[in-house]
Amino acid sequence: MPDLDWIAAYQAQVEADELARRTVQQDRQTAALAAGTAGEYTITPDQTGWGATSIAPLAMNTTDFPSSRSILVGWGDTSGPGDPVFDAMLADAARYSVANTVYDPSVSQGLGGYTSKPGVRDRILAERAATAAALREAAG
Repeated sequence: MPDLDWIAAYQAQVEADELARRTVQQDRQTAALAAGTAGEYTITPDQTGWGATSIAPLAMNTTDFPSSRSILVGWGDTSGPGDPVFDAMLADAARYSVANTVYDPSVSQGLGGYTSKPGVRDRILAERAATAAALREAAG
């Protein structure tokens, strides 16, 4: 017979660890915005082709958070990488992504996922601050 108490405790710990990792990631993005480094990125050549370039914002792709957050930016009327206008577009795309992408546990029918919908980041950060305040108050 499975030990349901152990399974429940294990699942709670897994979820707490995941929340902690996502919180660290969001704090990293917030720090990059404050430091002015949110526009820094690396080009991901394996996902880049003619007419579009894939980038991974550095603030969202660290060693403890796998390089799964990337953005595909079309060249538009530019000549692509190396064109100053296009390079500025890449930095703007990275900045936008860092500023707006957040893990929202309420998306995907409650399964959670990343979103960059307007206003969600502010809502998530406010909820996180309220939860932290409630925990501090409960702890005395």
